[in-house]
Amino acid sequence: MRALFILLALGSLGSVAHAMPDDVARVYGMLESSRLDEAAPLVDRLRKDPSVYPFVAGAWAYYHGDYTAAADTLDSALSSQVLDPELVAEAKQLRDLARNDATVIKGFVHRRSAHFDVAVAPGGDEVLIGPALDT
Repeated sequence: MRALFILLALGSLGSVAHAMPDDVARVYGMLESSRLDEAAPLVDRLRKDPSVYPFVAGAWAYYHGDYTAAADTLDSALSSQVLDPELVAEAKQLRDLARNDATVIKGFVHRRSAHFDVAVAPGGDEVLIGPALDT
């Protein structure tokens, strides 16, 4: 049920990039399609723009599986009031999703490989981590 929630929540983000500045929409699209390595140079380039970088940094943390850092970064960006107005609604949505995801996986067992971050509830499902990381 929790995995279904996360998948449904992620699916709801697909339509938000339309209101973003072009460079941010490009980076966000790459992050959404798991092209993290390809997005990295663009993320670094956007670091110089304080009106968009806090959103990009929050999205970067989110798509790297650090939901708490993503929520905190986006919350700070929203309170700073320097965020590009076109990003405020998306930042709120992603912050709320990050908070929810952090709550859902709290206490889960986490393992990372070069390409995957697997989180499962403690117990019997932990045996699935090894095969999941090997794929």
